[in-house]
Amino acid sequence: MVKTIRFGLYINELLVGKAGIRMKTTTAGDVVYKIKESERNKGYGKLILKLIKKEAKKLGKVKLILVCRKSNIASKKIIEANGGKFLKEFEIKHRENRLYYEIEL
Repeated sequence: MVKTIRFGLYINELLVGKAGIRMKTTTAGDVVYKIKESERNKGYGKLILKLIKKEAKKLGKVKLILVCRKSNIASKKIIEANGGKFLKEFEIKHRENRLYYEIEL
């Protein structure tokens, strides 16, 4: 199991999102984040990734690999808004393709 440093995003004492930085890159990327369904479309995804980038840099990372499902338009927009550059599309047999992005810190 890969060590993951976890964070919570609180707005007015309400937990609106969670994120984690994996200390070793996996096929699922370096970063995982999720925004509470009732709090989506409020800019919290962009904010949590911006904060994760700062924390990753403090941990000595120079780039991040992020992965999302091809159909996850919101996540693609969040990654691209935070400087994500598309690397490749990865096919997974009997599952939805994944998109790989890189963010330089």
